[in-house]
Order: sequence, then structure tokens, then C-alpha cells
Amino acid sequence: MSCDVPVKLLPEKTFDQVPNPYLVLVPGGGLGTIRAMGNQAIREYLVAAAETAHTVASVCTGALILGAADLLQGRNATTHWAYARFLERLGARYVPQRWVQDGKFICSAGVSAGIDMALYLSAKLGNEQLARDSQLVVEYDPQPPFGGIDWSQVDRDALVPSITALIRSALADHPNLVNRLTRPPSTSG
Repeated sequence: MSCDVPVKLLPEKTFDQVPNPYLVLVPGGGLGTIRAMGNQAIREYLVAAAETAHTVASVCTGALILGAADLLQGRNATTHWAYARFLERLGARYVPQRWVQDGKFICSAGVSAGIDMALYLSAKLGNEQLARDSQLVVEYDPQPPFGGIDWSQVDRDALVPSITALIRSALADHPNLVNRLTRPPSTSG
């Protein structure tokens, strides 16, 4: 499978070979994620796997794929901040947090938030010592050189036009999904 970075993912099993996974983790990205939203086989597998999975998780824009499969309808979820409006258009309630859990579904906001979520899941599915050991092994000790993000200064809609153009291009063969993602929000008065 192609990725957004020059790395190839080599699956070891097909969807048919793993009908009832314990945990489903949907990675995010850019163009590849948008294209995956239109992949019927991926969406159908996620719906079927979510029925029996203990945990269904996503990192970053992977939440959009869960949303395209209608798995986040009415659920609290998060994704990369620039894609929040699109997640909402897929029926989720966007929550601007590092990771959000709603029942068996857990979504992280971005790449580093995915690490936070992974450590949480390690503790939940294993134990806290396992999570602490994992954090030590990868030396995850965030200390950003410029401090935390000042969210009050971020225009959360700044990238919506370019993401909308990407969606229209990448999902041109899926007009219903394009419409769902790009229609203006409804106003009720």
C-alpha cells in the first residue's frame, strides 16, 4: 500500500483472514486517507470488524475513514484540527482534545496525540507498567521548544478550502461522499 511518506506498508493478511480482530487501528495521513474514504472494501470491513472488536481506534485523519463508514454517527471524536469540519460533516461531534473515547471508539487528534492514545491503550489493554515501559523505550518525553499550542490563535478553518479541493479531486468517483464532505453546514434558525 502506498503512504503519504516514502514508506511501503506490506500487509500480512487480507481482510477475509481477520474477520474478528480484537483491535482495529485506522492510521491517518493526507491524500491516501482521503482516497481510502472512498474505498468500499475498507468501509465494509470496518463496519463488520467494529461489530465484534473490543476497540476501534484512529490516529489523526483516520477518523475520517471511520466517519465515512458511518461508525462515528453521533459519537464524540477528534481528528487533526484542520479536518474538524469534515469529521462533523460525517456525523461525528468533534471534540478538540488530544484523544477522545466514546464507547469502544477512540480517536486521537494528530501524530503525537496518537502516541498519547497508544500509551493510554497500552495501559488499558495491558497495564500501566507496560505503558510506562513503552514510553521509556521510545523516549517519549515531549518538551516542545516553543511550549504548547495557543489554540486561541489558530484559525481552525484556514485549510478548509485546500482540503475541500483535495477531497473533490481524490474522491471524484464518489459524488455522494464528496457532497457529504463539502456541503455547507446546515443552519437552523
